[in-house]
Amino acid sequence: MFNGTIIQIEPQILLLNLSLWIINISLNIYIILYIFFKLYIKKYSEEERKELNVLNLTTWLLFLLLICVANIITLFFRFVVIEESLGLLLEGIAIILVYIAIFIKVLYLENLLHKLKYYKRYYVSIISFINIIIFFFITPTQFKEVGTLQYILLILIAINFSFLPILYLFLSIKTTGENRRRAFEISAGAVFLGLGLLLRPLNLEGYYGVSELLNTLIIWTYITAPISILIAMILIFDSIHKRKEK
Repeated sequence: MFNGTIIQIEPQILLLNLSLWIINISLNIYIILYIFFKLYIKKYSEEERKELNVLNLTTWLLFLLLICVANIITLFFRFVVIEESLGLLLEGIAIILVYIAIFIKVLYLENLLHKLKYYKRYYVSIISFINIIIFFFITPTQFKEVGTLQYILLILIAINFSFLPILYLFLSIKTTGENRRRAFEISAGAVFLGLGLLLRPLNLEGYYGVSELLNTLIIWTYITAPISILIAMILIFDSIHKRKEK
């Protein structure tokens, strides 16, 4: 079993990676504050309050808050010198927080589709919850070891990350006009988010050293992964910014 070698990163790439994650987290915090203000600070008339989809915004608030905390934890254990076991514990917590965030939105979407009579069961939510349980017992070290277990886990992650774009794509097909555009926009954002979280250097470091081409591709993920997540945040924010909820 190949466990990889220490990834050699040029200081410029590492600095760019750090900068991109700081931008990501800053935008994430801004969106969280925007939704919080919209939900709890801004004054609405009785009619406006009825039009505000509180549950949708609340699930987005929880989703983005968990993603933001996970990114901050990741930034901390990657760039702050700490004991290895603590770093692995923090990495495991960050992973679980991301899966909980996805589960919250998946559960909301399935509930919405159920109310609209487009969907009758909660199979996707059940699978998403099972993934949380599985990764609760998988350590980051086990996940990074190249082998059959990692291949299975990568497939599970890919399936889990596909739930949001598929459900929003389904919603976009079933709706019309502006609601369709927003649902499709979130679906695209969810694709970028899933790719950014799946193709992170942390997930692929076990393959470093296999070939020069693979080494180059892994190093490039230090730039592409945070950019992909940044695009996702922009698309998600655009879909809820100044939106008249229905």
